[in-house]
Amino acid sequence: MRTLVVFALVAVTSSLVAATTSAQKAPLGKLFIKAAPAKVGNEEFPDAKLQDSIKDMKNRNDKKVFTLVDKESDADFLITILERHEVGQIAGDRQMAMTATLSIRDADGWKPAAKISQQTVMGYARVAQNVLRDAEKWIVANKGK
Repeated sequence: MRTLVVFALVAVTSSLVAATTSAQKAPLGKLFIKAAPAKVGNEEFPDAKLQDSIKDMKNRNDKKVFTLVDKESDADFLITILERHEVGQIAGDRQMAMTATLSIRDADGWKPAAKISQQTVMGYARVAQNVLRDAEKWIVANKGK
């Protein structure tokens, strides 16, 4: 009898943990990432460095917080990378920075939500990961508002 009670308790606990874990792993929604174009006079050009940041951000979605989509029209959320650059050195390490905007789809198109700025000495890939993390935090904190 005692073994049966312990087994039942372990089974119930395991089920609750599995349900919680699977709920936490559900993506927040569909995300499209794009780079702001570089402007020279009245003309716009793609910025290769910002394109690299798109790749970094897609590669850093390893927790699958978002479902990445290839078309802006399919997305619930939009991150636009505005700039990335070195801001100097700290103790001999290069300091990288990135600025992006987060927008949320509404009935009329894209609604601006937040401007996200991050910097670190750990490289552009880590900066990209931190921007994704801040976007996630903003969406969770403002869900339903």
